This record gives sequence, structure tokens and C-alpha cells, in this order.
Amino acid sequence: MGGQQSTDGHESVVKKLSPKQTKVPRQISLLNKSPKRDSAASNERITQGLLETLGESPEYVTEEQKQTLRDTWKVIKTDVQKLGVVMFMKLFETHPDVQDSFLYFQGLSQEDMKYNAILSAHALRVMATVDKCVSRLDEKEKLENVMSTLGGKHTVHKMKVSYVDLMGPQFIRAIQPSLADSWNPEVEKAWCDLFWYMTYFMKRSMILSPSPQET
Repeated sequence: MGGQQSTDGHESVVKKLSPKQTKVPRQISLLNKSPKRDSAASNERITQGLLETLGESPEYVTEEQKQTLRDTWKVIKTDVQKLGVVMFMKLFETHPDVQDSFLYFQGLSQEDMKYNAILSAHALRVMATVDKCVSRLDEKEKLENVMSTLGGKHTVHKMKVSYVDLMGPQFIRAIQPSLADSWNPEVEKAWCDLFWYMTYFMKRSMILSPSPQET
């Protein structure tokens, strides 16, 4: 009986030490998971979800709308810097959270904004982008590239994707008085459709950036 006990005891020890039976400690198994891989997979899921929400590209402007856009832009661009500032002031008035997203404009009053050199320069850059798009109406892919490049630049500043949709309505509010009697539903629709197309490719670029932007 003593020998049998010894053998059983030995087998018991061998069982405990057997690689097949030994469980890998939880701490060691966790090391096999890659945080980078998990993060990349999570970002991919977020990006895919945002792209599904964005949907398909809207229809491009018609030939008739192109001419309407060119004709009205000739009038608008005669005072483009002032209209750009008006556009941003209206935007900040109705959406103060957007103003707060600009470091240089935080805490400034409407009166301060009116004469702010940084706002004036930024507004001019935005209107210059509109000018580029109008001049490329017959070159759709180039227009798309302009807006995609712009979207990529805005990811650096962590701009929310949802803010992009605010620009079209504010632009239309700003330009309407300058067009006076020539303003009509067809003109409004032409500019709405163009901005819808422009902002689609800007948002798509922001979503596809290495770090998806907040919505």
C-alpha cells in the first residue's frame, strides 16, 4: 500500500506539472491581446458607422444650376470678405458652441467679432474655397478634391463633422440681401445643392481621417 501511495503521489505531481494541464495565468493571456489591434478595430467600426450615416453622394448640380451659380457669384464676390464675416457672425450668433470651438474667438462679443482681423482672414479663406468650387463646376472631380483636402485639414483642429452642415444655410442667409431682386427659389436651390455636394466630400474626408472626428 505504501508503494501505491508513492506512485499515486508522483503521478499527482506530474499531472500538476504537465504542460497540457497547466492553465496560463490570466495576466499572461491578457498580454496576447494587442491594444493597438483592438483600437484599430474600434476605429474601423466607428468609421464604417459614420459612413453609413453619411450615405451616398448627393446628385450633382444641373447645367442650368451651374449657370445660375456663376451669374450670382459674380455679384457676390464683389464684396466677398464682408459677406464672409457676416456669414460667420450669423453662425456664431445662432450656434455659440461653434464660436467656442475656435480658440481665438472664445469670449468675444459680436461687436468685437465684426472688426477681428483673424475672423476676417478666415472668412476670406472660406469664400476663396467657394470661389474655387464655382470655377470648377465643369470639373466635378477637381471640386471633390478641393473639398476632400479641406476636410483633411479640419481634422487637425478636431472640428465636429456636424458643424460642416451649418455652413450652407448661413452662407445663404449672408448672400441673400446682396442679390436683392435676383433672389428666387431657383437661386436658393442652386446654392443649397452646391453646398450639399461640397460638404458631403468634406465630411467624408473628415470621417476617413486616421482619427474619426466627433459627430
